[in-house]
Amino acid sequence: MKHRLFITFVLLLICSGLSSQVPQGFTYQAVARNISGDIIPNQDVSFRISLLQGNIDGVSVYEEEHFVTTNAFGLVILTIGQGLNPQGNFSLINWGAGPYFLMVEFDANGGNDFSLMGSNELLSVPYALYAETSGSVSIAVPEVITEESLNVTAREVKLSGKVINDGGEVILLKGFCWSTSSPPTTSDTIAGDGVGKGDITTELSGLDDAVTYYVRAFATNRAGTGYGNEISFTTMPLTGTVTDIDGNTYPTIMIGSQIWMAENLRTTRYNNEVEIAGNLSNAQWSAATFGAYSYPGGNPDWDDAYGKLYNWFAVADTNELCPQGWKIPEDEDWADLLTYLGGSLVAGGKMKSTRTAPEPHPRWELPNAEATNESGFNAYPSGDRFTNGLYYNFGRIGTFWSSTEANIANAWTRGLSYATQSVARNSNDKRNGFSVRCVKIMEE
Repeated sequence: MKHRLFITFVLLLICSGLSSQVPQGFTYQAVARNISGDIIPNQDVSFRISLLQGNIDGVSVYEEEHFVTTNAFGLVILTIGQGLNPQGNFSLINWGAGPYFLMVEFDANGGNDFSLMGSNELLSVPYALYAETSGSVSIAVPEVITEESLNVTAREVKLSGKVINDGGEVILLKGFCWSTSSPPTTSDTIAGDGVGKGDITTELSGLDDAVTYYVRAFATNRAGTGYGNEISFTTMPLTGTVTDIDGNTYPTIMIGSQIWMAENLRTTRYNNEVEIAGNLSNAQWSAATFGAYSYPGGNPDWDDAYGKLYNWFAVADTNELCPQGWKIPEDEDWADLLTYLGGSLVAGGKMKSTRTAPEPHPRWELPNAEATNESGFNAYPSGDRFTNGLYYNFGRIGTFWSSTEANIANAWTRGLSYATQSVARNSNDKRNGFSVRCVKIMEE
């Protein structure tokens, strides 16, 4: 009956004496099956193993025989280099002069009537054998580069690097190691990114804010671990302050990758010190096509608590309404904020202050639905000044401008309500007066 051999290749080195000595062979595993695919259990079988140099038809530099018994699963384990009737000297094989091919012959009856089962290239040879016989070792630790960090926030950062040379060996692990002290090693915190050559990317999260971290990309093969150049980055503070041209100081809050003012803008001047028009009558307000501001409910006493109401012409003025380094959020900036907070249906609750009547001003009227302010945005309801010059919705609605036009007459806004946790996106007349929040201009 014909037989066939299913092969599981070489994983173990066999050493004589101490583990620091050069291996005297390597392990070869095979499962014997008959032509029907059934295993051949508990049977004496024999092998002839040849090592061919150069190609599949190359010169045999070593040959040996093995007489073994399959186990209950048809498995045999051979130690190549320790067989019987050797032809050649295994210890003198120059592994650096490869490639080498393993030719396997098999006799299912355990005799000497061998049949060729096939030949396969040895794609990897034991490192210690190679080093002992080739005179110079061509494998080395991997070469790695660490690239600059991207998108640094208070809690997260995106890292990238690359394995540019695998050292002549398979990359067993690659990734990044980081620490708050220099230099980081794999004994510190690591983030793995698989195996093999090529790009290394990962995003770290759960970092501490306002902390400097040191990072190196790394890759490990059998020769050891290679490290890339060290970089450092400092996470942003979660909170801070910014001061406008009038000297008003506002708390700031990092939400996701954005930094927002945590109070409504109160300035009476543009960033270049040009005065913004104020104290307009209803008729003047309605007719204005230039930048102007008013007070919530028309009451200057509410200015510190609720900020001013600006028409869109002030928002769009090239003199710049926000402090240096800050800007009026675009419609896309608002969209990014709401996405980070779980979407427009729930983000309002996370943005609204929890202060509710009868608490002192600033506050929302009851019920202030689902308000948690977990984002720290700290939204208050300054109400609106409509195109007719009249005031509405103080204590109930907070509407915020974007710098993005919807059409020639309107621009996009975001509105929060005392009655819901959602955030509304609306196209509003540019002559309306709404609140302004500035967002920090982030470096690309």
